[in-house]
Amino acid sequence: MAEEIEEVELSFVEVFDELEYLLSNGRKVPFSANVIVNEEDVLELVDRLRGTLPDEIVKAKGILEDRERIVTAAHQESDHHVSRAKEEAQSVLERAKERAEELVNEHSILLEAKNRAAITVAEAEDRARVICDEADRYASTVMGTLEEQLAKTLSTVRRGLETLPTGRSAKKGRARHAEHQEE
Repeated sequence: MAEEIEEVELSFVEVFDELEYLLSNGRKVPFSANVIVNEEDVLELVDRLRGTLPDEIVKAKGILEDRERIVTAAHQESDHHVSRAKEEAQSVLERAKERAEELVNEHSILLEAKNRAAITVAEAEDRARVICDEADRYASTVMGTLEEQLAKTLSTVRRGLETLPTGRSAKKGRARHAEHQEE
């Protein structure tokens, strides 16, 4: 997809370069800032721009839809991992409580039962923390990757916008045109 966007950018730049060439090399009208250019050549360039512009808009819309889909998927996946971690932690805690109750019920090993219950609960809490930390790291990684992808997409869109008439290349073209007029 990036190659297609680069081709569109090149196409825009090429068309603007050709338009600038036509204007720079057109016959100057004496005593005015006007230039005579071949109408057919200019209309051909305008048609090429029209043919390229809708594709770029469709591609930009697709990029935005992809972004939304990726963000939604990342949130869903993160939520799923957090939910699984909580369920597993709850299960571990329930098993620990059950085991602790069994040990307490045995009178001859009451002290040992309390110690084992405390250890089991601590291990369950540690495991729950580890699971939550892993889920957080995974979500952070997914969001970091998403951020990089979005930054690249934004950069591509900005470069595309710069190729439009209000962009930097149009300003350079007007500056060159003004220099030729002063000569």
